[in-house]
Amino acid sequence: MNIGKSLSLLLLVTLFFLGCTTKKNPIGTDWSHTRPAAITDSLITNQFSYFTAAKITGEEQRLIVGKNEQKEAKALIQFTSMPENIYQIIGTPSLKLVVNRSFTSLPLTLHFDKIVQNWSESQATWTNAYTDTTWQATYINTSGISDVHDIPDTTEARVDTLNIEIPTNSIQNWKIPTINGYSLQISTEDSKFLEIRSSETLYAPQLVFKYKATESDTVTYTYSRYASYDTFILQDHDTQVTSNDLILRSISPTRIFMKFDTPRTLFKYNETDTTSLSSIDFKHMTINKAELVLKVKDNPYFGTDATFMATLYRVRIPVTEETVLTDDDMEFIYYTPITTTSPGLGFVSMNFTPLFQAFTSAEKPNYGVIIRLLTESQDYAKVEFYGIADPDISKRPKINIIYTPPVF
Repeated sequence: MNIGKSLSLLLLVTLFFLGCTTKKNPIGTDWSHTRPAAITDSLITNQFSYFTAAKITGEEQRLIVGKNEQKEAKALIQFTSMPENIYQIIGTPSLKLVVNRSFTSLPLTLHFDKIVQNWSESQATWTNAYTDTTWQATYINTSGISDVHDIPDTTEARVDTLNIEIPTNSIQNWKIPTINGYSLQISTEDSKFLEIRSSETLYAPQLVFKYKATESDTVTYTYSRYASYDTFILQDHDTQVTSNDLILRSISPTRIFMKFDTPRTLFKYNETDTTSLSSIDFKHMTINKAELVLKVKDNPYFGTDATFMATLYRVRIPVTEETVLTDDDMEFIYYTPITTTSPGLGFVSMNFTPLFQAFTSAEKPNYGVIIRLLTESQDYAKVEFYGIADPDISKRPKINIIYTPPVF
């Protein structure tokens, strides 16, 4: 009897909920009539680009060689565990380099020097072999390797292997007292650049040769090893640290600063209402999505298919003039997504919903945002966008916002 009453009660409750639920509102009757609303506006009041000091750690996935836009880079590679005794080289030694990308109007010529000074991949710079040790004037001498001229002439040469012949005497006489391993410097005099996969990837520089250790050896040994250490050193002649142009760049990392308003008067209770949200409702509204849309002005690197990765950070301090902002001046807001897209599409849309929500809710003061590539110091990537002063209004940056007013 009690079980029958319980089942009857459960059936009545179920029928009640089924009766009051609609497909559009799965939690009950739609009494609020609240719908998400959309805004598209420029909102941006200030912009500039600035570059920061290159931070090359030796853990980059690409080795940069070349000259481009007042920047010159040379690659350093070192092979260790070389044979202590080499009586005879069998065949021709080979250095294998995997080209990640070349960007040339004509084939590029590579030059190889032997490094005769110890160096650190995490500390080497254009002027220093170690943090406390400068490069000697004679830190390189001839390697005997012929210049390489047949570099692929392409803007996107992926996984192309260069097999570079090394003279036997260069390997046979590799050992220099007090010098670690066999090190080479790769450079070019051409105003072009090349990216080579580093030892941080599956396509590290590789040295291969066969040899006999002694005259009496009947066995031929094979040395086949990937570079133990590699990095690149950079000299930047560009003295302009800020620009009103909107530029993102990896080498000598260039970042974009933008300041935009979030006027309460733009946000209405619904799309047909002219009443602006109250101060309290503005603070409590939900930002469903906020994205910054930038039109591409110049795209010399990415082509039509290659993608870039970037994200936005909050600026911690008021910015009243063009200046160089440090990493301490910026803050990452949790859950701000990474944008992965192709500038070849002609525009870039960057989702920064958590940032915009933090501003409208007054959780964080709005001092602006910083856009940066996540591949800084990794490659020669560069892209330029149209700014807020462009004569063509359709090309100016804009912000798309979808929001839902609070329901009380």
